[in-house]
Amino acid sequence: MRLFRDTNIDFLGKRYIFLGLSGLLILTGIIFIIMKGGLNFGIDFAGGAMIRLIFQSAPQIDNIRRELSNLKLGDTEIQTFGLERKEVLIRVERLIPRGGSTDAASEESEKTLEELASETVINSLRSTTGQDALKRGLIDLNNAGREVIQKVLEEVVASSSSPQEMAQQIIELRDENKGLLSSFEQLSSIPGMSQEVMKTLKEKSFLGIFHIAQVETVGPKVGADLRRKALAAIIFALIGTLLYITFRFRFRFAVAAIMALVHDVIVTTSFFAISGREFNLPIVAALLTIVGYSLNDTIVIFDRVRDNLKFMRRDPLEKIINKSINQTLSRTILTSGTTMIVVLCLYFLGGTVINSFAYVMMVGIITGTYSTVYIAGAILVIWQKLSPAKAKR
Repeated sequence: MRLFRDTNIDFLGKRYIFLGLSGLLILTGIIFIIMKGGLNFGIDFAGGAMIRLIFQSAPQIDNIRRELSNLKLGDTEIQTFGLERKEVLIRVERLIPRGGSTDAASEESEKTLEELASETVINSLRSTTGQDALKRGLIDLNNAGREVIQKVLEEVVASSSSPQEMAQQIIELRDENKGLLSSFEQLSSIPGMSQEVMKTLKEKSFLGIFHIAQVETVGPKVGADLRRKALAAIIFALIGTLLYITFRFRFRFAVAAIMALVHDVIVTTSFFAISGREFNLPIVAALLTIVGYSLNDTIVIFDRVRDNLKFMRRDPLEKIINKSINQTLSRTILTSGTTMIVVLCLYFLGGTVINSFAYVMMVGIITGTYSTVYIAGAILVIWQKLSPAKAKR
């Protein structure tokens, strides 16, 4: 399937204009990043805590924001999910209050970090009734683990029934209701749930207003280590690409491809920084995906250039590259177009969690297609003009 036949577009005729445009985009992005004090790192790289809660009814976000602002945990992000807006994702910059002890933020205290996140954030969002119940030693049946529930049941469950099995059934029933039990009467469907057992549960437990679906904590040292590894992953990917294209084509082709890939990564990161979105590990995965996607498109054109070099020996390199780009233009647009359809579906329909990943892919596909057509070939032509002796075919 070909969208275009016998096209003769002079893509490289305006190469200096497009190279200047790319340089301007890169410079603007770098200046913007510097002015903002760097990228907006998520907890993967900056450290902090991410907590996902499911409420019984849609909470008042302003109330949550007000409660968290009193904790002095630095920058806080709050996002709601679902049609009924009952799910809340909370990201906090610090695991301990500003001015508190930093001993707990060491790499060796992962359990302590989780406890700190729970104490400073989760407990502050409980209702007054729930906080009083915890102080009186009651357990939160919407968040308690199997062993905690089992310990309460062991006092009243008949010997013929297993407290462990009943505790597991309570948790399974809770999970069926998205982690939340709205009333104790829901427990009556569990085999062996007698009135005496129900009475004991009502006396020794309460139903919290939310379920803790996820708690993730990253210390500052771990975050710094992840930043180094993420940067190393991108660098090693580019080095591997350089070696592969040098082996398959020639070194000048490899340099042109690498410069185009670096262009794609920097421009995409610049757009991402300008949008103010959070930079985390999934975004690094998106950038590496863009590297692979753009490289694939560039290799298709370079492969056609190599074939045309055999039959157009007397023609200038600029003409050969232009012809190669025109010959593969249908393929380039079809590939980019169909991929963009999928990414747009992810962006508009995929939900908040995957939205930033889809945004990076969307910008990266546009940037990658642009660099394949206007940047990689232009670098090859400029290389030959600057050093014709070293650019022999």
